[in-house]
Amino acid sequence: MYPSFKRYTDFAKGHFGRHSGVIWPHIESFWADAAAHSGRYDLFEKEFNLMTKRAVRDGYFAEIYHPVSGEIYGGIQERSGNGIVLWNSEMKQTWSATGYIRLIFMNILGMNFTTEGISFKPYLPKGMDYIELKNVKYRDVIFNVAVRRNKKTADVYVNGKKTNFLNFIL
Repeated sequence: MYPSFKRYTDFAKGHFGRHSGVIWPHIESFWADAAAHSGRYDLFEKEFNLMTKRAVRDGYFAEIYHPVSGEIYGGIQERSGNGIVLWNSEMKQTWSATGYIRLIFMNILGMNFTTEGISFKPYLPKGMDYIELKNVKYRDVIFNVAVRRNKKTADVYVNGKKTNFLNFIL
């Protein structure tokens, strides 16, 4: 939520409310996914790149980040008997990492999971010409998938064999 709730706003010290104004990566990934599904790939790429830079810098996904500096930051919130205090941002958050992984699977690789199997409709952001996932387990199959940019869109390879976007893996 933005802007931060007034009672948590202490702009003189650069603080934001823990639940209003900070960046929660799992929510950031929902926003990026919605942007991609709405055709706003500019917004998708912006969020994906911000998430990537923080993960590379820190070596993991933290729970929460500061909205201005991008540093790991827990925000301020009431704590029983202590008033409003600065909280910690927890390290190595699975829900933050899985949001990012979802962006790779569902948006970049364009994987669509149905009862019939998986289809692909990839989108490679600017600067990404190739992506590959190996040993993906789906139902009773283990497969490799790669996407390579071509002049117009992208080519999808499953287990080294070029396939069209509508082919399913069962």
